[in-house]
Amino acid sequence: MVSPGEWLHDIEIRKMVMEDVSAVTAIDCAEDRDPWTENLFRQELQIPISHKLVAGSKSDRGGQIAGFIIFWMVADEVQLHKITVSRQVQRQGVGRKLFQAMTEQAVARGLSKATLEVRATNQAAIKFYEAFGFQVAAVRKGYYGGTGEDALIMYAELRPADFLKH
Repeated sequence: MVSPGEWLHDIEIRKMVMEDVSAVTAIDCAEDRDPWTENLFRQELQIPISHKLVAGSKSDRGGQIAGFIIFWMVADEVQLHKITVSRQVQRQGVGRKLFQAMTEQAVARGLSKATLEVRATNQAAIKFYEAFGFQVAAVRKGYYGGTGEDALIMYAELRPADFLKH
């Protein structure tokens, strides 16, 4: 097993498969206030416009998953639906690698925009997205049902030279 400090150098980004769903669900349940069910992840794997990636260890194939990202590519836009990283490896570059993989795929397909929604109180995530050039475009009042919390809609132009330098 890879120690937390070694993750940045040992990360492999690959497509999520059905066998990953239990591990992905466990990460989501541990880290997200509104986690998806295992059934929702299984359904997401069946949606053609949905792209699902996991970050795992190169040296421990089939083993530990550190995080995942789910995004849709629609028209000229990539829409981030979910990104979650296990607490044990947060702030070690795993989220950045997943986010870069998403943007690389979007730019390669000629997409020009990116959007996402984030809790208005999630300052760590907001700063993360701002580092990639995202800006707040709008607010969805009371978006998160369990808490009534607002969602910020963030937007970025995808410019290959600027956006992928992170």
